[in-house]
Amino acid sequence: MLDFGLTQADFRARFLERQVYVRTAAMSARPLHWSDLDALLHATEPDESSLQLFNNGQVAPPAYVDETFELGRPRRRINKHRFYALLQDGATLVLNRVESHSIPAKRLCAEVARFVGCPTTSNAYVSFGGGGTFGHGGAYATNMTIDPKRGLILVWMVQHAGFPGDGGKSQAAFRKAART
Repeated sequence: MLDFGLTQADFRARFLERQVYVRTAAMSARPLHWSDLDALLHATEPDESSLQLFNNGQVAPPAYVDETFELGRPRRRINKHRFYALLQDGATLVLNRVESHSIPAKRLCAEVARFVGCPTTSNAYVSFGGGGTFGHGGAYATNMTIDPKRGLILVWMVQHAGFPGDGGKSQAAFRKAART
């Protein structure tokens, strides 16, 4: 599914924890479709650790989540009418740990994990417009930025609790390399 453009041995010898590696058009096919997003929304409990909306700041869950009862148990459900209205008004959807609910995302994570030799997780970001760049900073320096105006998706996949020396400048170098 992914074409890394080099061998695993070459990646480990030249790039892993050494320097930035940028690969454009790494995916040969779209692994997820809109029906997969609908299934994710149905399977994901809409709490702030797994699902968030942002529009000039975080949108409070009561704006798109209803408290209901199913078979006598309390349950939180996305109110699709309000939820999609927020997306149409420029909100950005963030789904955390997508591989927990999506087989295609789990396959992508497994492919990346095999290649780099490290465990991976995935988050999903959906936006239909909005004001510009958005993203998410994850644990241990992992970061994702989406720039719709430039047509860029930047994924900084690292697991590092601190960079020695000038290592803290590496993410800025990655962004610069990707944008040129």
